[in-house]
This record gives sequence, structure tokens and C-alpha cells, in this order.
Amino acid sequence: MISESRLKLNQARGVSLRPADEMDRETLFQLFIDCRPELSTAVEGWDDTQRVSFFSIQFQAQQDQYQTSYPGARFDIVLVADQAIGQICVSKTDEEFRLVDIVLLPMCRNQGIGTTLLQNLLDEARHSNRALSLSVRQGNPAYELYRRLGFSKVGTQNIFDNMEWHPSRSNHQMQS
Repeated sequence: MISESRLKLNQARGVSLRPADEMDRETLFQLFIDCRPELSTAVEGWDDTQRVSFFSIQFQAQQDQYQTSYPGARFDIVLVADQAIGQICVSKTDEEFRLVDIVLLPMCRNQGIGTTLLQNLLDEARHSNRALSLSVRQGNPAYELYRRLGFSKVGTQNIFDNMEWHPSRSNHQMQS
């Protein structure tokens, strides 16, 4: 259940989601590259063929891992004014929701779009009385956003912090 104020905010910004399909493979691949500047740094000095090959291997590995680990997960393209600006992948089970991935183009960050997407997901999790979990790379600025929205760190695995949000612990109104 999306709050009316958040729905208006989404409409005012022109933010929408649409399910990704096979026709979106190139869009998802380009978003993968554009949303991960750290990978671009890793391939400085490589020619175009080498960079495309590297990014293709990384992208396919990510897609394979998501499909294997989260069968049935929903992949959506994040749109503003019908332009793809990111993606969100959510897995929903009877026990919990799992935010598998959320990425926005760098120029679209820190504008409240990610916050709005997450608040909508939290509203849905609250309405269904399910926890929402995620993993975030250590040092990712989004960590503070997750904490502000009521997520708690529940563990660490390699370079990722595991976080959870529970509707029973979320009695306060989240900030926008």
C-alpha cells in the first residue's frame, strides 16, 4: 500500500517502474556500466573491445547469480519521463522481501528517487507484515539512507553489510 503523499511525489517527479523483459537487455547492460564507475576505473587503458568484453562478463555473472539465488525475483526498470534511469530487483517470499539490487544513474542520485522507491517497498512490506532485507557494500553512501529508513545491521559477509527492516520494529514515521 503506497501512501497518497508518496504516490503524488512519484507522479510529480514522473518516476515509474515497468517490468524488465528480454527486450531490455541492452538497457540493463548500459545501466550496469553507467551505474558502476568503480568498474570503469578498473579498466582504464583498455581498448573498447576489452572493456566491452569485461563488462559483458561481469554483467552476465551478475544476472546469472541473481537468477540462481533469487528465482522468481522481479526486475523493474526505473523510469523518469519514460527514460531509463535505473533498475530495482526485489525477491518476495512468504517470509520476507529481499532487495536484491537497486541502482540509479549517478546524475539521478541524491534527489529522493531512491528514498521514494524504498519507502514504497517498505509500505508494501509493512502491509504484508514481512521483513525486508538487503546487503550493501561497505562504504556505500546508501548505507546511511538505509539506516535512516529503519534498517539495522545484522551481520557482515566479506565486503557487504547485511541489513534488515522489520515492520514490528518500525513504529515511527519514516523521514522523506
